[in-house]
Amino acid sequence: MIRPPVTEFIATLKDAGYVLRVEDGRLKVIHPTNPLNDTFRQFIKENKPSIIQALQESPGLADTPAQDDDWRSAIPRDTMRRYIEKEQSTWTDERRQAQADEIQRIEAYRRQRGPRPSRTPARRGA
Repeated sequence: MIRPPVTEFIATLKDAGYVLRVEDGRLKVIHPTNPLNDTFRQFIKENKPSIIQALQESPGLADTPAQDDDWRSAIPRDTMRRYIEKEQSTWTDERRQAQADEIQRIEAYRRQRGPRPSRTPARRGA
């Protein structure tokens, strides 16, 4: 099956980890670390109405809006997992050990500090 250029473009962006959605008639393209390159930006500029229409007509193409504006919640979990796995696949053994050591330090600190309800500031001078 041959895909229309707009659908192919949307699939390319999603495969690259971008989140696409339409909010209040406006196109939103989000990625936690990679801004759009000039080629993608130009294609969007030239085809924005068609991209918006494709996202609205094909629910499977659009990503659902996040509960808040935090980009982490805007990225689908499977996309984020693939991104992290790809990044970690390049780590050396020393980098992996440094990560494990850091996690152990954080866990030890949390055990020493004890539980603290979320959003409760630390007490100073007490």
